Amino acid sequence: MENVVENSMIIAGISARIEDPAHASEQIANLWEQFWKDNLPEKIINRFNGTIYAIYHQYAGDCSKPYTTTIGYRINKIEDLPADIKFVIIPQQHYHVFTAHGTLPEAVIKTWKKILQTNLQRSYSFDFEIYDERAQNPQDAIVDIYVAVAG
Repeated sequence: MENVVENSMIIAGISARIEDPAHASEQIANLWEQFWKDNLPEKIINRFNGTIYAIYHQYAGDCSKPYTTTIGYRINKIEDLPADIKFVIIPQQHYHVFTAHGTLPEAVIKTWKKILQTNLQRSYSFDFEIYDERAQNPQDAIVDIYVAVAG
């Protein structure tokens, strides 16, 4: 675990409102399925690289209240995005970084459960997971989880 400041970034992808966080795992799994079914890697042509971001934002309070999840790629400009692709601008902010290691998605879910047990002073603005080259093997993946904290 470490504390970092991340610069602002733009993520383009698909989103879903999680109205019932008690059933978030199922809703987020469905969003991942849609991400691959809709072939987002081919639709988002102006992405930086193949790293996928899962963002949690638009919190209606804390994580027990509704929030939005967006899955997509970091891009350098919003022009030329297909009409069905949404974008999110994440401002520069402070984060506490956790690392999940193991089988997907279980390792990420387990790490989030640990995060929720901490006394971290979360800002509930923009949290995100990074699925880079270390997450290519779903049986032995490494995923960094950035949790926004008060600066």
